Amino acid sequence: MEREIVTLLFFFSFFGILAILWKKIPELAVLPEEKKESFTGRTIRKLKEQISRIKFFKSSFWLLTFEKTLRKIRILSLKLDNFTFRLSRRLKERTNEKKDDFWDKIKEEVKDKPA
Repeated sequence: MEREIVTLLFFFSFFGILAILWKKIPELAVLPEEKKESFTGRTIRKLKEQISRIKFFKSSFWLLTFEKTLRKIRILSLKLDNFTFRLSRRLKERTNEKKDDFWDKIKEEVKDKPA
């Protein structure tokens, strides 16, 4: 008896599923096919989205960093220019002092020598 009930239940279920499929197959045939994205493709897409949200990878961050770097380079070059200008001025003063000393010594030697 139990075996007959299970067999009847199996057949009714099977024919019920066939009836549902028979009714729905035309509707399913009309639906457009969806592209299924692979697991790796989906993972890469999600990773790109998360990376694009990070401040480090935005172009505005790089432009701002580039601007700051250029400003620092400009300040450094101005400091270097000022340093070289002061150094050259000191060297010029020293050489002028030495030239003056040199000519003063020669003048004194000429005066001291009898003609």
